[in-house]
Amino acid sequence: SAPQLLSLSAPSLPLAMMRSQVLSLLILSVMEMTRAFAPQLLSPSAPGLQASASSLAKNLKISRSTRRPSARALSNLRCSANLKEGPSSSASSGDEVEMREGSFVVDGYRAFYVAAVPAKRKEGMDPLVLVHGLGSNSAHFSKNAQALAQATGTAVYSVDLLGFGRSVKPGNIGYNAPLWEYQLTEMIQSVIKEDKVFLAGHGIGAYICMLTAADNAKKVRGLCMLGPLGRLGVLNPTGLDIPFLRLDFVAKQLGGQLFSKYQTPEAIRKLLQEQYVDASKVDSELVSALAAPWQDAQAKIKGSEVFTGIFKSGEDRMWEQLISVDKVGFCGPLLAFWGKGDSVADPSEASVLKDLQPKAEVVMVEAGHYPHHEQPQIVNDRIARWMQTIVEEDEDFPVPRIPRYKKLELTLKNIW
Repeated sequence: SAPQLLSLSAPSLPLAMMRSQVLSLLILSVMEMTRAFAPQLLSPSAPGLQASASSLAKNLKISRSTRRPSARALSNLRCSANLKEGPSSSASSGDEVEMREGSFVVDGYRAFYVAAVPAKRKEGMDPLVLVHGLGSNSAHFSKNAQALAQATGTAVYSVDLLGFGRSVKPGNIGYNAPLWEYQLTEMIQSVIKEDKVFLAGHGIGAYICMLTAADNAKKVRGLCMLGPLGRLGVLNPTGLDIPFLRLDFVAKQLGGQLFSKYQTPEAIRKLLQEQYVDASKVDSELVSALAAPWQDAQAKIKGSEVFTGIFKSGEDRMWEQLISVDKVGFCGPLLAFWGKGDSVADPSEASVLKDLQPKAEVVMVEAGHYPHHEQPQIVNDRIARWMQTIVEEDEDFPVPRIPRYKKLELTLKNIW
């Protein structure tokens, strides 16, 4: 309070003590503010934040100098091809698709994946990789992987991002978009080992797929997004780059509270029911699969670090830098799904996607934030037809040699 701060200026107090008490008061005040506003910051459907992010996205002019995302956390990463595969304990009930599970090692960190492999592979059809969103894992594609493998005649991989699912949750590592893009790129190169792949991601997983497609355009046949996030290159729930949220003690406070929404089966069920239009689609099997990785004591500690990393991660590239038609980012085939009742990924951003790439196919589904799980038949059929059409037409698309902002001079400082 003002009287307290004024009293600290008394000559009788040593300068060091005065500074210490002022700093303590400021920290306590900030922490109280964080606790007070945490529910709003952690709520993806907070109207004020959504309106601010949406307004900023619509009015934003691309005037900043371009830059690649920080590779600080990736400087020492290496991928090992020491792969171990084996049959899944939940084998396919049909004879046409075999469910397998495997892992690969990235810089000593083991990452898991599930693969749906058809007995008869269709010639010319490229594999599909599915990438989950925040707090989820490969189990959220349980209604998609096998069905898509059967419909397309190609292998479908569902990966657990580092920090989620059965993949390890290392400490002292930056959990951010560059890390997960690196993991996905290494999986494509060391596990799948095909000339081209299709990518499909949900939520922040869609953003990771955008980054990967933009940086590896020659390797990606097509990009599919489900309730995509990261409009402005920010992964935290506000969708805005707020430096205050990256302060260590603030990020830990918010990360811990966000993790609490995914920590127990009861919390996960409540969260998902809020994000589904048809809450009955949130079945016990899904809840158990999503909650299982967080149940041991060590995982709970690591889980808090993962979600803290979401708030500490800075701003990355915006959609304008990742998707377009004029040789900026990924220019290939694009398919996007939004749930009409999505309270997390704003369905109105479908128009932004169409502005960036007019040929993009946008499908609105009677669902919430998880259209692939809430309406799997619709999503699976549409993805399968889309993949089939792309392979049959086999059209070339521009591949950017020098990614840059459109309408900027090609100068050294503007090259990533």
